[in-house]
Amino acid sequence: IGTANGTLSATGATLDGTNVTVDGVSGYVTLPGHLIDGYNALTVETWVTLDPNTPNDSNARLFAFGSVDGANEVDVQARNGGNSMINFYGPPNLQAVRQKGLNTLGKIHLVAIYNPPVGEIDLFVNGSWQNSLTNFAFSLATITNLVTQLGANLAAANYTAAIFDEFRIYNGALDLYGIRTSLAAGPDNPVMDGGTPTSLTLAVDSQMVLGSKALPHVHANYATVSNVDLSQTD
Repeated sequence: IGTANGTLSATGATLDGTNVTVDGVSGYVTLPGHLIDGYNALTVETWVTLDPNTPNDSNARLFAFGSVDGANEVDVQARNGGNSMINFYGPPNLQAVRQKGLNTLGKIHLVAIYNPPVGEIDLFVNGSWQNSLTNFAFSLATITNLVTQLGANLAAANYTAAIFDEFRIYNGALDLYGIRTSLAAGPDNPVMDGGTPTSLTLAVDSQMVLGSKALPHVHANYATVSNVDLSQTD
């Protein structure tokens, strides 16, 4: 993350020049602490492939920032009882559940947003909203970010098997346009705002039920990124 370089665990983690692989047995990456100190809101973005056989472990984490597992941290669990979860342990303790694990999707673009100014946490996968928890008062100032882990919990005792292509954090909450622009730009081209579109395409589903309504699919091209999905979502 910028100049905040990570350290691979002694076993179970490898770097091939592009991706970091953690094996779900002993592998993880430790990033510096205090990365999110002073943040009013936090967006975590990653391109990651979850191993289909990653342990179904309620104590494992895809990533975690904090000091005490389950007591002072923000995290995402990729597979817990067959579900995936975005968590804030402050207090208060907040959790939003995606009722499926992330380990059957192949490579995904995942965005987790912790947004105290609007009292909300949100989870997006491949540019699509998964779940939110809203109308809660909380603050990132309650999180003591002593440790930052990828592929393990803060204690480095429970693990998630995954391949990380890119991992980013932002001081602030990305909106849907920013999420989808970044998704279209890909892991090697950090663009969250394309500026003025150079072209737009509009399409509708080729097959529809008689008398039904369908939302159009709108995509935009920009000078720095192409095929950004601007379609309305519920």
